[in-house]
This record gives sequence, C-alpha cells and structure tokens, in this order.
Amino acid sequence: MVEEADRDDELIPLKKQYKAFSYYHLDNGDVVGLWKHALTSISKDGGKTWSEAKEMLDYKGRVYDAIYHEGSIYVLEFSNDDFLGKGSEHLYRIIKSDDNGKSFYEHSVVAFPSTESRGYGNMIFTPENTLLVYAYNANDEVNIDCIRSDDLGKTWNNYVKCYVDKKIRNPQIGFLDGQYILHGRAGESEAGTGSFVIYTSLDGINWSQGEILVEGRPACFYSNNIVIKCADGKNRMLVQYSENYNDPAPGKWS
Repeated sequence: MVEEADRDDELIPLKKQYKAFSYYHLDNGDVVGLWKHALTSISKDGGKTWSEAKEMLDYKGRVYDAIYHEGSIYVLEFSNDDFLGKGSEHLYRIIKSDDNGKSFYEHSVVAFPSTESRGYGNMIFTPENTLLVYAYNANDEVNIDCIRSDDLGKTWNNYVKCYVDKKIRNPQIGFLDGQYILHGRAGESEAGTGSFVIYTSLDGINWSQGEILVEGRPACFYSNNIVIKCADGKNRMLVQYSENYNDPAPGKWS
C-alpha cells in the first residue's frame, strides 16, 4: 500500500498523479496494481516496470478495497464524484476480473438501503465463502453498515448495522485464527476522536468494546493489514497506519 503523499517517492516506478496505490500477486506470477480512482496496471517483472494505467470501467468513483479470491479479483468501488454519498445515483459496486486483471466488469451493485452520507468501505470473505461488505456512515459513527452475499457477490441480503463503541471512520477488516479484526480511525465528528482503534469479533457483526491503541492524532490512521506466517509457524497480523508528523496541536498529544 502506498499513501497519496508518497506517490513521488523514488521507489515508485510509475510517475504520474495517481492516488493510493495497492497491489496483489496473482497465481500466474503477475502483479496487478490498483489505484484509488479506479485505475489498474500490470507488472510482469515483480513490480519493476508497469503497463500504462487504464480505467477499470467508465464509472467515476473511488476504489476502497480489493480481494484476490479463488483466481478472481474483486474490487469495491464507490461510484461518486465526491467523498460522501448524496443521492441514490451514488452506488457501491463490485467490479471483478476473471482474467488476471486484463479486463474488468461490473459484477453487482451492493444493495445497501441507503448511501446517503456514506463513504469509505471494506470487504472480506469469511471461511464459509460469504462476502461481507462494510461502509462508513458519517452521520452515525457508532454503527457501521454491513451487508452479506452468499453467492460470491452476485446478490445481497441480511443488511445490519454493527455497533462499535469507540466509533470507526475508515474501516479495515482482517481475519486471524478464527477471529475478525476491525481497525481504523475512531470517528471524526466530535472533539477527542481521531485516535487509532481496534475491535475483535467472532462473526464479523458483533464487535468488542474496542481498544484505543494510539491517542488522538489529527488527520492520521489510514491503515491496512496483512496476515503473515512467522518463523515459529504461527500466523500474525501486521497492521500499518499513517502518521501525522506535523507539530501537534496544543493539548492533543505529545
């Protein structure tokens, strides 16, 4: 994962004004890169060089998550010119590739009852092969929207609101040894929020009280995770988050 502020770093070989890069290693050895504004590129040499980035589909929007699952790439895009949804035309879509990122198509529209004031998004396949998709609600930061698909994202059912005691703004979901892990910024709408919070769950719906790992840092905590197998044979989750290195506001943090 590469933050927008780092896109000019000498380590990034594709020098254009693209935003928020992430990548996945495919079974055929290629690496597919995905950018925030629904662009994609392929590397045939382990990321040293890249094909020219192209649009996945002709939708304006932002890519908030992607999963490589059973040989296909699933992309969660919020089709919206702005950050938060404002009308029924603003939709979350699952965009899919079945040919290792060469082409993409609209797999389905995620059937959230409303996208008003929604933004961000994340998704995860459960061990039972159910696809869960989550969305942030700027007007209700203690409840995160969740909807499920039992047919690999073709149709949707069982919409619920998941209560998160310490709020969540830009949710990221992972799964480690039978337990779901949710992390992100602890809300945005009130004074004292903006800390980095982590929750756990056994079903991806009912979440723990949460634990603040880092106290309030303004404009921080875009995050991601990956599960890795360590030398001792145990699985562990690596969580990375962005930090604000500007001078702190008085009384906010030290």
